[in-house]
Amino acid sequence: FFLTKFKVGDAVYYAGNVSKLGSYSEFTAVDSRIAALKPKSLSFLDAASIPLVALTTVESIGDAIVCQKGKSILIFNGAGGVGSFAIQYAKLMGLSVISSASRPDTIAFVKELGADYVVNHREPIEPQLKSQNLSGYDYLFCLADNSALPELLKFLNVGGIANTVGAISPEIASKIDWVTMFSKSQALRFEFMFARSLFGCELEKQGEILAKVAEFYDQGKLKTVVQKVFPISEVSNAHSLQESNTVTGKLVLDLSEFQ
Repeated sequence: FFLTKFKVGDAVYYAGNVSKLGSYSEFTAVDSRIAALKPKSLSFLDAASIPLVALTTVESIGDAIVCQKGKSILIFNGAGGVGSFAIQYAKLMGLSVISSASRPDTIAFVKELGADYVVNHREPIEPQLKSQNLSGYDYLFCLADNSALPELLKFLNVGGIANTVGAISPEIASKIDWVTMFSKSQALRFEFMFARSLFGCELEKQGEILAKVAEFYDQGKLKTVVQKVFPISEVSNAHSLQESNTVTGKLVLDLSEFQ
């Protein structure tokens, strides 16, 4: 398997292993099971923006749970890196997508990506849902800091499943109505994309996911969303922009200066 999956010169993409350094290096060693041939239709720079967001999304709403076509999902913080992929992927799965966004430009951005409804995450959610004739949602994909999670869970439908990419502090956990979640047969799941590589569990699944995602890009069913490309010499500027919480889509580092 290790000797036949790829050949010398293959163009691949992957998300790496959080326990190993080297993502900003010219060369890096990676387990072949978590890599796949990059989309043929994309440049290396565009392809580099995909693995982390694709794996986070697919492991959440296309792998760990099987979302049913026609159901609804709230993607909380839909204009970010993961959110901009998740909106497209959820639509591809046949879901009705509610996305949160707070600025005029990000509201327009998530609508362009395919969001059917938009709510402002800086304002109370319930009246915004009601104003759009929505009573709740079947799935929740929380891509923020979880401070809003207790409130968001109130509108999760019976049998609903919530996914979050962040840990829950004791303070936030104390605000969640666990009894109601139990009575409604709801589930709360955590997603850490690096878990498989970190613990050596089913690594080949990440390669399989990325291979399928590459097909979607080559078929024109998904599009990359890169706000800006920085040369590696400006990595500090890239981090500053990322930490400003104003990024729509992804930022990419160009390592061609090494060549």
